[in-house]
Amino acid sequence: MLSATTKAALLALLVCVCLAVGRAPATVIIYTYDSTVDDPRGPFSFGESGSFSLPQYNDPVWDLETVTVTVTGVAVSGYNVFDSESDVPGWAEVSLGVDITVTSDTPSAPVVTLVIPRETKRQDVAADEAGEAGTEVLFLGHTVNADFAGADSVKVETDGAADAETVMLAKAAGDDLSDWVGTGQITWHFASSLHATHSSNVPLGQVESEPPQFNFTAVVRYENLEPEPASLLLLAGALAPVLVRRRRRRAARA
Repeated sequence: MLSATTKAALLALLVCVCLAVGRAPATVIIYTYDSTVDDPRGPFSFGESGSFSLPQYNDPVWDLETVTVTVTGVAVSGYNVFDSESDVPGWAEVSLGVDITVTSDTPSAPVVTLVIPRETKRQDVAADEAGEAGTEVLFLGHTVNADFAGADSVKVETDGAADAETVMLAKAAGDDLSDWVGTGQITWHFASSLHATHSSNVPLGQVESEPPQFNFTAVVRYENLEPEPASLLLLAGALAPVLVRRRRRRAARA
């Protein structure tokens, strides 16, 4: 393990060498949790929650500079539809989605909230279409027969809809990255809730819906200042004369 003073000296020299050759050294380490691969319960339904773990940054030499957390969610099913049962035209609006919140036990970890997909559709609806092929039911004192299709309905589907959010922490910005460094694991938690609404100005209508299921990935990206091999060779070349001089001085003292 190099001392802080030695690391600082080496890093300063390395930066000078890399600037001289027009290159900024950086190495990226990426860890990923993918619910479709790492969790047999997926896809998840709204209201489900769980936990997963990803490794801390573990490099004894090069300091951690940035942490980037990206969470991506994808709906794999779901719809919400309004069907007018009124004898007058009007408008209707439906929306559907799942809110996913990802948090961590690590104090400095960001809270990442996804909305997948909060799809909303608003459009004009015709008066109730006669002879619909749906099931006849008694609704508010009226016999209605909704098929949830045609010009008297509005439908939103969420299959394939996605959302992604990214949060970055950086030492240069004054963020404390010490919680992210070590040989252990960082535990993450996720929770989900349903978002489903409908509204209309027609006096009578029915709603049918299927809540969406979802999968998601969480990616933690660590970036440090580790040099590339070519830069290490330049660094070795720059240090060699210094090491030789020190050795000669020690030999002379002996």
